[in-house]
Amino acid sequence: MYYRAAYEGDGWKEALDATTRLFGGSRACIILTDPISGFRSVASVEDPEFIGTEALELSRNDMLTKAWLRAPLNRAQRYREMVDLDAFRQGDYSRRFFKPRDMDNGLLCVFRNGRTTRWSVDISRSKAQPEFEHKDVDLLEQLAGHIRCAKELEIALRHAAFPGIVNLLHAYMVVDGRGRSGDVGIPSHDP
Repeated sequence: MYYRAAYEGDGWKEALDATTRLFGGSRACIILTDPISGFRSVASVEDPEFIGTEALELSRNDMLTKAWLRAPLNRAQRYREMVDLDAFRQGDYSRRFFKPRDMDNGLLCVFRNGRTTRWSVDISRSKAQPEFEHKDVDLLEQLAGHIRCAKELEIALRHAAFPGIVNLLHAYMVVDGRGRSGDVGIPSHDP
């Protein structure tokens, strides 16, 4: 589903909605930050306020954001392992943007693309839902590499030398058991 979302470009909400259901969560998102394009995200729930200017300003000094910036790459972690969750819940960012959305606990995996770009997959659960378990951490680590590869594929397709590539009917990508890309084959129109 992630590779299909990358190829179609507009299938990320559906893919993240499926991810939310897989983890028994309340919402899921992919966050990208880099010095050139700034902050971008795609989520299972449309919520412009959550990625708006006020939220971004409050997040800059928040303990979860600082922990996100220091998080080990390619390793899923529960919020509880990253910060004092009770202290985080008392902070302005959490009270203003997490609590009203019933985002009580979370699970995320951070990875890097290049020297300065950071990606993360973040899944939240509400207060009524159980906290994430170690099996959830393991599952996210397995999926996160595929999500990262799919987002990179999407960007590559959009910036391809041949702009018509995005409009082809089929594209193929081979990945190994660890989600590493092998070969990208694009069907030829030659006889």
